[in-house]
Amino acid sequence: MTSASSEIDRMSSKEYKELYVKRSSIKGQLTKYKNYLSIVTQKGELTTLELTELALKLGKLETLSLKFDDLQSEIEVLNSDNLQRELDERENIEHEFVTSIASGRRLLDNLKRFEGLQKRDSFYDADGNCSFEEKGNPGIKLPQIQIAKFDDMARELNVARFGHV
Repeated sequence: MTSASSEIDRMSSKEYKELYVKRSSIKGQLTKYKNYLSIVTQKGELTTLELTELALKLGKLETLSLKFDDLQSEIEVLNSDNLQRELDERENIEHEFVTSIASGRRLLDNLKRFEGLQKRDSFYDADGNCSFEEKGNPGIKLPQIQIAKFDDMARELNVARFGHV
């Protein structure tokens, strides 16, 4: 019975080491995202391609967060003797995920909002005429349309025709 117990311990130890390495890999990917986010934040203005890349990386990080949760649960089961240490590690890594995801979303929202304001402001030229010009493309200038002024003639016709309004 002792040999069976040591075999289980050895298998658990090997599995724990594999899970630990996977957790280290996830932490490395999180660090790479944080470094990427730092660089993107310093740029200030991003191209449409870079905005899309940021959105995709953010989605990937959110998926990675779910993988981490499953992996960490397995580690906690295998290393139940050091549960408090594992729970502290979970809390630290989850905090990094949450702040990184929140920072990425905030940056993405701000950049999209800024891009939307730029597009909205470009609907009118200096004379107040409606036009739209996207960078690099020729603008389309719409003709001014004169709208007839309301002069109460319809009411007068109804009175003349029907004798009342």
